[in-house]
Amino acid sequence: MKTSSLAFLALVVMFAGFAFTIGGAISQPMPAPSFQAQATAIPALFEEDFSNSSPEDWGPGFYVEESASTVEFVDSALRLYVPRDDYYRQQVYLGQAFEGDVIVEADATVNSKNIVGLMGLVCRYKMEQDEVSYYSLLVDQEGAAFLIKAERGSVDILGANQSDVSIKDGETVHLKAECAGNQYSLYVNDNQVISITDDGNVWNDGSAGVAVNTFDGGLEVFFDNFRVSSPGAAASSSYNYNPTPRWMTFGLPGWNFEIAGDMWNYEKDNWDKTQACISYTRADGAWLENCFFSPETANFEGGNASMRADGFVDLQPVTDFGKVGEVALLAKHVTDEGTPVAAFIEALDVNGYVLYVTLRIPAAEVASLQSMYEEQAAAALNQVLTENLQKAHFVPQPTPTPIPPAQQPDYERLSEKLITASEASAVYPAVLMNGQPVPDMEHGTWELLEDAIDDGSVCRLLVDRTNADVPWWGLTNCIIDLTTAPGLNSFDAALSQLVQPGDILLTSSHTYPGQFAIYGFEDGHTFVYALLEDDHYVYYAMVESRTISGQTVNDVFTQEMDDFIYDVLSINLNK
Repeated sequence: MKTSSLAFLALVVMFAGFAFTIGGAISQPMPAPSFQAQATAIPALFEEDFSNSSPEDWGPGFYVEESASTVEFVDSALRLYVPRDDYYRQQVYLGQAFEGDVIVEADATVNSKNIVGLMGLVCRYKMEQDEVSYYSLLVDQEGAAFLIKAERGSVDILGANQSDVSIKDGETVHLKAECAGNQYSLYVNDNQVISITDDGNVWNDGSAGVAVNTFDGGLEVFFDNFRVSSPGAAASSSYNYNPTPRWMTFGLPGWNFEIAGDMWNYEKDNWDKTQACISYTRADGAWLENCFFSPETANFEGGNASMRADGFVDLQPVTDFGKVGEVALLAKHVTDEGTPVAAFIEALDVNGYVLYVTLRIPAAEVASLQSMYEEQAAAALNQVLTENLQKAHFVPQPTPTPIPPAQQPDYERLSEKLITASEASAVYPAVLMNGQPVPDMEHGTWELLEDAIDDGSVCRLLVDRTNADVPWWGLTNCIIDLTTAPGLNSFDAALSQLVQPGDILLTSSHTYPGQFAIYGFEDGHTFVYALLEDDHYVYYAMVESRTISGQTVNDVFTQEMDDFIYDVLSINLNK
């Protein structure tokens, strides 16, 4: 196993610790439920594209705060213009209220004329005895995000965060606010810019709307495609996110994983553009398969009906997964080559997508299926399906560990120099495992997984979401401040900490400014990492690649990978 004494690089090698062994097929898979029909999407609670002829026709109506600013219907959009030169706010609310958790979304186009202002979304707005209460989630063009809470006329800033989002004049971005329980999150183009827990008094009803705030006059924002939905009834927590079946299943092809406290061995996987399945085995003979189906091939009711016709009975699941979709749990006692087995199938229908897990465990036929499920199967089924939901953005991602106040300045200062998912995707060559270009695809797709911070350093992990058989799986980009990172006061010190015995020194075709080194190693997958010194910083970029049997590190280190690492480090330098 690859190890490092640097705490901040725990993220870099987090996947190298899984044993790369193929477990034998302990039992033959059962026929999968048949998913073969188009499902119907559940409608939003409210939608408005402002295409009607007059403002009076907008849905059930909007409530506009009285002010000197302009609110008008222009070119099938809602225009908010704030002309005043001192701090001023303009908010427009939908003329109906919603109870429970809501997702509020809108497309926004800002025309700031070099004025920095805030734009965003409002939830849980209500007026009681002429005193307003609401939550306002805002972001400015430079990525600074805020959660503002008004409670009976008293206004407080509950939190602020500097993200790496940048919004240009004339650029249209998709804003999404999640107001769930006491958790409030704002996304810009599916990139989370702030997520705050309100530990104070929380209410769960009210209207929704849009807002602009500015200290300078002349801020103009156009809102369009306004939408309110419920996490328990609507599509996904990321309205514009398109799940890629291959990467929505549990774990990662070729790797063993711990599920509910037990180690499971990777068996096999298969996928195409509309569906994907992956299976694992356990030492005691248990077998687990996880599949993800797009609406084009999904048939939730038909799949369940085929299982019931085969003798499966319905059980009571222990969780409803936040009512994000319809849940079905079926089970049956079967015999596999003379061995009694209990088979459990749990399926979720979320906006036409179907996620399901089949789990087979050795069991005597006299055992109660409901009891066996609760005691031996529920934890594994829930873990797998929860990861599916999070990967597909059907539910919010786990709340990140809060950054300690002492490390917040380092994080804000250093993280802005790291590459973003959109920047990495723009320079990501779409190349298949066989080295050929992906047909009809110029670039691959990266998605941000998480950031990790330690004293004087920040690392960012991106994962591949390209819908093709590409070799690269992960990208890690780090920055080390040699003036503040403990024990790392020079490029050589960083190199000595990172390079491990057996790592292979590689040669790049590019010329870098400052000291540079690039190495590779194999640990199930192949990892190629580079370090570059600039002033008092060391930048680090590592690509994790799947490896064909017989390939060496030098085989995996192609010109495309060399060019990509150069592009990543160049973006770091330019920031």
